Amino acid sequence: MKPTISASLRAPVFAVGLFLAVAAGAGESLPTQSYRFLDWTVPHRVEEAYIQYVYDGDTVQDRYQRRIRLLGVDAPEVAHPEHDKFTNEPGGIEALHFTENKVRGKKAYLAIDDENAVDKYGRTLAVVFVKDDLGEWSCLNWDLVREGMAEVMILPGNRFCVEAEWHKLSAVASRRRAEDFRELAQSFKDEGRSESAVETYQRGIRLFPDARALYEDLAGLYLGMNLPGFSVDIYLAYLERHPGDVLIRYRLARAYELMAAVQSLPLVDYRKKSTEEWGRLLGTEYDAEARQTLLRLEGKP
Repeated sequence: MKPTISASLRAPVFAVGLFLAVAAGAGESLPTQSYRFLDWTVPHRVEEAYIQYVYDGDTVQDRYQRRIRLLGVDAPEVAHPEHDKFTNEPGGIEALHFTENKVRGKKAYLAIDDENAVDKYGRTLAVVFVKDDLGEWSCLNWDLVREGMAEVMILPGNRFCVEAEWHKLSAVASRRRAEDFRELAQSFKDEGRSESAVETYQRGIRLFPDARALYEDLAGLYLGMNLPGFSVDIYLAYLERHPGDVLIRYRLARAYELMAAVQSLPLVDYRKKSTEEWGRLLGTEYDAEARQTLLRLEGKP
């Protein structure tokens, strides 16, 4: 069903301005307002890093051999015989590959708490941001939890991670009920990551094919992306299972009208489709609007 398709915080302080200034150094701007799970009022610095190697899901290394430990998360261990670890923990390889796909060989930005910059092993503690293939910013630490690749681990002395937000996300990611998929998708939308939100809704629909709210949210997202045709597809998919759902049929009729308005030389007569759907709404709670709309579509006063 997936089509191919190519957000508030405290008042800004100097630390936030520093972050934006560094991130904008190459003509880029990180939307810090999207990341409510970090307290940007904490004095911090931001550094560029080119990630050369990934040890496991929560530990990477830059091209200067600096080992970087991701704040807020604890991913399963993978085997490192050189450190007398010979067994992969369940999920370790998956988390490793997730992090590799996100940052290996890429430029990342490290947000580092000035007073909690290094752990007892000498590793740099950081929140890692990177741009994906669509040019959208993402936070690796946060995504590891959101995708179920790592557990939340808040270190003693933490100031940077807003602990309640991290534990809330962890609970949502682990339960995976229909409403949890809605929350996960919303978190992507809050970060401006529409493609990831679409994928999350679709996963939820596959698991909960009768959850109307997932279809409604996804169709609404497509409308917000100016893709009414995809909204039509979502409404039709739901109506195949629930043909008597009047509200979804009402929304389908309106989506067909949008299609008729925005498409030139359509392969489908969406005006006719809209008329048919409004006709099916006669005698329902939408009867009055349906009658008025049908008269308009027929060109009658």
